Amino acid sequence: MGKVAELAAGHLKPVWHIVASNWTTIELSAVATAFGRTRDTGVIDRLAKLEVALYPFHLENRKSGSPRPEPETLDYQAFAWRQAVEAFFKSEGTATCAQMKAAEIYIAEEPRAIRTAYYKDRERSPPACSGGLRKAPEPVYPASALREGYVGAVIEGFGIVDAKMENARVLAAAPDRQFEEAVMKTMKSMKTMEWYFDEVQRSPDCVRTDNDRPGIIPFNFVRTGRAFVTTGIKAANPSTNLRTATI
Repeated sequence: MGKVAELAAGHLKPVWHIVASNWTTIELSAVATAFGRTRDTGVIDRLAKLEVALYPFHLENRKSGSPRPEPETLDYQAFAWRQAVEAFFKSEGTATCAQMKAAEIYIAEEPRAIRTAYYKDRERSPPACSGGLRKAPEPVYPASALREGYVGAVIEGFGIVDAKMENARVLAAAPDRQFEEAVMKTMKSMKTMEWYFDEVQRSPDCVRTDNDRPGIIPFNFVRTGRAFVTTGIKAANPSTNLRTATI
């Protein structure tokens, strides 16, 4: 199965932008199979490149409430798999910090150039005002996953309405549903998720209500002597400027 996926991904790669959804699905399958077989840290770089390749789909203008394009959804899945792979290496004590950091820098810098080119002749929507959650969600590591030695990641999306985090939903998860359920249970238990805005904003025309362009919270389930979950708040969309925070 792994060789077939690798061959298919290689065959479609020259025209991937025409068949983006098919190629991405096959590429993710090939990456997951390769990781399961070799546990090679090179998978981190491969997933980072996949995320950047799919990034332009986040920029496409669309009417409020319209369905997200499938390649954008698959981009979240690639992000979830990269986070899950990194959780594995951290749990095993074989984390290559330099490689993980390089992937983060690459994902931060490359889209910046893509955005600049994309908006050169287009009008850009006002960014969301920067800020953060007053209290970060703290999901519990699933006991069954801990017993079985599973690690994973969940990508949670949300909007901001009237200084409250709303419409929380799972954008992607890897590899086990147990983690997704743990995150959703925590999110539902938080009756109010208040959002604060920074006193000083980079953009004076920033918006304080944005329910269409998802902000993102990645949850990493890692085992290092004791189980713990790291939670980060970061921006998925270039027009969404949210603070990154790790607990």
